[in-house]
Amino acid sequence: MVLQSGRYHIISLANQKRVGLHVNDPMIPGDQCKQVFADDITDPMWSFEDVGDGRYLIKTTDMDNICAGDQHHNLCAFGEGYPLALGTGENGPCEWAVEEDDQGCDIYRIHKVNSREGWTVEGNKVSIAYSNNADEEKFMIMPVLG
Repeated sequence: MVLQSGRYHIISLANQKRVGLHVNDPMIPGDQCKQVFADDITDPMWSFEDVGDGRYLIKTTDMDNICAGDQHHNLCAFGEGYPLALGTGENGPCEWAVEEDDQGCDIYRIHKVNSREGWTVEGNKVSIAYSNNADEEKFMIMPVLG
């Protein structure tokens, strides 16, 4: 199933926790970068913007200009001023490929375009690592209703 542009909740399959920025430490104007977590105190809402050819910009929904990207192999939200690093770019916001897992049921893997480096849960943080087909790199992506 191809995801349409829109708002979605992201939940880690490995720990069944919500993926997002901590609600007590939101992105505010002037912030450059914030770590993305998978735990109980996150805002799990994200905006997916389909930019074609299976590529997406994934943004926090509270500030639509905040894009998800790679910062030294940590998944982070980037504030204004960072150039978009296309494809396998590092240390900045980038485009992502979203692929449905073989299991179906709204389970997906999210990885850099033209790369097998993707989102993975390590403890309560979300990082960027090469795929090894583990539950830590699988996410439930469900549309926000209403």
